[in-house]
Amino acid sequence: MGSLLSLLLPVLGLLAGTVASLPARAADIPAAQQALLLLKVLAYDKQLDERIREGRLAILHRTGHTESEACGRDLMAALEEATSSFEVSGHRLTAGVFAVASNEAVEEAIAAGPVAVYLCPGIEEQLDSILAASAAHDALTFTAQTSFIDAGTSIGLVLEGDRPRMVVNLTTSREEGARLSASLLAVSDVRR
Repeated sequence: MGSLLSLLLPVLGLLAGTVASLPARAADIPAAQQALLLLKVLAYDKQLDERIREGRLAILHRTGHTESEACGRDLMAALEEATSSFEVSGHRLTAGVFAVASNEAVEEAIAAGPVAVYLCPGIEEQLDSILAASAAHDALTFTAQTSFIDAGTSIGLVLEGDRPRMVVNLTTSREEGARLSASLLAVSDVRR
C-alpha cells in the first residue's frame, strides 16, 4: 500500500487542483491513466477486503460498436500492465473483457464476482441492468462516459480542462458496497 500511496499522491494533487467550474469532458483520459485511477480508487475503499472475491475487474463493452470495442481493448491492455506492477491493498487483481448485448450477459459477467466494473460506451441499453447487478453483487462501477455518470455510475473519470477529475456518486458507491475514504472524497466531485 505504501508504494501505491506514493504513486497516488501526485495524482491526488492534480485532482485537488481541478475544482474549477469548467464543464467536464468524458472519454479523453488515456486508458493507462484511467487504469491507474481505477486501481487507486479501489485502494481507498475501506470495504475492499470484504468485497473482494477473486480479485477480478470486469470491462463491459458492446461487440460491433467500434468505440466500445476499442475502449475494452485499450483498457484491458492498460489494466494488464498496471496490475502487473503492483497490488491493491495486498490483492493481485486481474481484468477481463465482457461483451454485454443483453441483460442476461450483464448478469453473467457481474455474477462472476468482479470487485469493479468498467463501463465502455455503447452499452446504454443495459445500463439499468448493469447498475442493478453491480449493487446486488457489490461491484463498484466506473466509467468515462458523462451520460453514464449522470445516470448513476459510482465513479466517473473525466477531464476538466486538461486535468483528470473523479466524480463520485456517493449513494451508488455505498449501494455497491464500497466505503470510500474521506481523503479520496476530498479531491473528488461528490454527488449524492
